[in-house]
Amino acid sequence: MQDDLQPAAWGRTVGPPPRSGFSIFTRVLQVTSFLLMATWIGVHLGGFRLKPKDLGDGSNDTSQLFNWHPFLISLAFPLFMSEAILSYRAPLYVIGFTAYLFPRLSLANRRALGPLHIFLGKAIYTLGMATMAVGIQEKATFIQLGQKPGVFAGIMRLPAVLELFLAFTTAAVLFHHSASPAPAAKQGEVETAEGTPRRSFETEPLHASDRHSA
Repeated sequence: MQDDLQPAAWGRTVGPPPRSGFSIFTRVLQVTSFLLMATWIGVHLGGFRLKPKDLGDGSNDTSQLFNWHPFLISLAFPLFMSEAILSYRAPLYVIGFTAYLFPRLSLANRRALGPLHIFLGKAIYTLGMATMAVGIQEKATFIQLGQKPGVFAGIMRLPAVLELFLAFTTAAVLFHHSASPAPAAKQGEVETAEGTPRRSFETEPLHASDRHSA
């Protein structure tokens, strides 16, 4: 009877909270995403420049200057933002400054901001990673239209693989903040539709007289 009140075994082995090995795997995904972007830029997109390249005909090539944009974005989101969420919660500086420093909200309001802070952090992170993937696809489309490389050319395959790693990284990071399995129900309790245990009147009499009669 007691075993029926425990969460399913698979939820205790593969469900949240994640095991330490999965945290290491998530870091591997983060670093790999960044390295894929750096390789794409360094090998196929011409690397970096700190100023536009003079083409000698009165025009400039700004493509290598632009390469800082995807490079720094990949540094910010797959690496730093992911690590911020894994370490604690994604920082939302304006809300945090207003709530805790100046003008500083009351304790009740600061506590109420906690769930909102968590939600907004994960939402901003997910939207940022999605925006990054869209930007990569847009860049790959421009390359395909302009240079007309083969579909399986390295300059086209790398961004496709990178987009997959961004999706895997996002899922892995958010999994670390999934809710833990519901606690085991105590004897005499049943679970409501919201997952909250409550006392079962079917298993326990209401009054002492009922207990004696039982």
